[in-house]
Parts: sequence; structure tokens; C-alpha cells
Amino acid sequence: MAFGDVVHTFVERPRGAGISGTAEMPGVGETTHKNPGASTTGLTAIDHIAVCLEPGHLEPTVEFYQRVLDFQAVYSERVVVGSQAMDSTVVRSACGGTTLTLIEPDTSRRPGQIDAYLKEHRGSGVQHIAFATDDIVRTVSATRAAGVRFLSTPRAYYDGLAARMRPLRHSVDELRAGDVLADEDSDGQLFQIFTRSVHPRGTFFLELIERRGARTFGSGNIKALYEAVEHQQAEGQPVIGTGE
Repeated sequence: MAFGDVVHTFVERPRGAGISGTAEMPGVGETTHKNPGASTTGLTAIDHIAVCLEPGHLEPTVEFYQRVLDFQAVYSERVVVGSQAMDSTVVRSACGGTTLTLIEPDTSRRPGQIDAYLKEHRGSGVQHIAFATDDIVRTVSATRAAGVRFLSTPRAYYDGLAARMRPLRHSVDELRAGDVLADEDSDGQLFQIFTRSVHPRGTFFLELIERRGARTFGSGNIKALYEAVEHQQAEGQPVIGTGE
């Protein structure tokens, strides 16, 4: 058991078969249906999968992936936002093709979104899947036109963005128009946005992310959004889309 009720299945492929394609699936014919919008979204791969873990499960889950599946722990971080806190460790497969962001709440502090997830999901599980894109502004426009609904961002977030960083790939106006978030680390910048959940319990959503050298996962945005919400509430302005 990896986490919660999730298990991993090992599959032996015949010699010469690639890691994708119908050659791996005996009895399954070639797929002829094509999604007409697939070539216009700009989505290229799965960037990472975020997993919320019950308190006390972070260390043993990391150890499981290292010992059983030969993953490597590549990044650890503690995020403190107001009176809330969470700890996370990123594990990655030896080939680099699979990245999991494992997150555990700090129960000594006020309950936050991770605690809410665990309560509604009734245990550990996948919170979101992040898809990579080479141009997030174009991808958001295309997917929004196709009916995807994204979380909106408080206006105060963009008012404070210039003080945090200077976006290189997209202008602040483009980011504001698309509700796209921006962050950076010592290796570069990243741009991300989250969809509204369509899960019956609201415990699963998607992320779009564009990396321009950055290797982290946008933790600076968590703090920036929190501060923006606090600022907007202090001014008596409505905060839209932060909790739906």
C-alpha cells in the first residue's frame, strides 16, 4: 500500500515494446478517435501529482517510495501561511518520468486546506494532477473556451506581484486577465493556475503549469494569495473564487 487505499501495479512489457502505444495492451486495437482540441491546448505532459497525507504519514510514505520503487527525495519544504502550516517532500522516479509532491498538515496549528481535504476525502489521496504547458496564457485561453472553469485570483495578488518578481515570459496584464499565478526560485520562474473542482466532494482538481527553469512548485504563491486575500478583506472588497 502506497498511501490511503492506493496501490501500484507492476506491468511486464514484451521485449521491444515502448512505454506507450497499443503494443503494450494485447487485444486492444488502434484508437481512431481523435480529440479535435488536443492539438490546440498546448498540454505536453504530466508535471507532477500532489498527494495529501494524514498527519504522521509523510516520512513513512517517502521511505516507501525510496525503498520499494527506488524513487529519490529531491526537495523538502515547510510552508507556513498565517496560523497554518504544512510539510512536503517531493519524490521522483529514477528515470525522472514520475514526480509526486507529498504533503502533510501540521496539526499543532490551525486546520487548513490539507486538513479539509483529508476530512472530505476520508483519508490520504491525490489532491491534484498538474499538466505541463509551454505557453500557459494560450493554454488557459484555449481550455477556458472549451468549458474548463478556473479559480479566480484576488486583484490584490497582482497589485503585489511586481514587488515580488518581474515576470519574464508573460506580462502582469496577461497574467491578470487569465488569473494565472507567477512564482520563481533560484533556477527560474513558473506560471500556474488551478481548475475548479468538479468532484462530488470537491477533493480533486487539475493544475496547469509552465516552467521557465523553476524546479519548485509555487509555494510562494500560497503565501502571496493568503496575503492578497487578507489585504482585500481588510479593504472590504469581495474575495472571489478562493474557496469555491
